[in-house]
Formats: sequence, structure tokens, C-alpha cells
Amino acid sequence: MYAGIPLRVVEDAVLPAQGVDGADGHEIFAVKFGPMSDVCGIQNGGVRVTDIGELETKPVYRTRIEWYCGLACFNPLSIARLKGIKK
Repeated sequence: MYAGIPLRVVEDAVLPAQGVDGADGHEIFAVKFGPMSDVCGIQNGGVRVTDIGELETKPVYRTRIEWYCGLACFNPLSIARLKGIKK
């Protein structure tokens, strides 16, 4: 739940990775960003940085950065795809 809106995974809403091929043209994605009304970024707890220190195997320092973030779409009309664009 985020700001009174339930969150859920909708795996079937993912577009195919292959997109359209060259014979069918190209595609353009348009996204309208806006807090709590369109598409906006969300995060849980902010950024957490941990200094791991110098590695024993080589002279380098390692830092771990954890940030649980994502995108939320509050209005399905805020995302559009135009496909089949020809030259």
C-alpha cells in the first residue's frame, strides 16, 4: 500500500522484449510524469550505503549501495506506445 493505493505485480502487462522489427517500422514511447497523478518514482526507505572496505584479493575498495525503487503508474492514460513508424 502506498498513499492509500494498493501495489501489486502485474506481470502480464510487460511488453515483449523484441519490440517491432525493422520491416514493421519503429516505435516511440511517451510517458507523462506527475506526482500521485501520472507516472512517478517510488522508493522504500531511501538509499542505504555500506562501506565494505578494501578487498583482501586486490587493492580496491568496495561500497554496497541498496536502493529499493520503482515506477508507479497512477493513470493508465499516462503511458502510450506508437508503433509501426515508417521513415
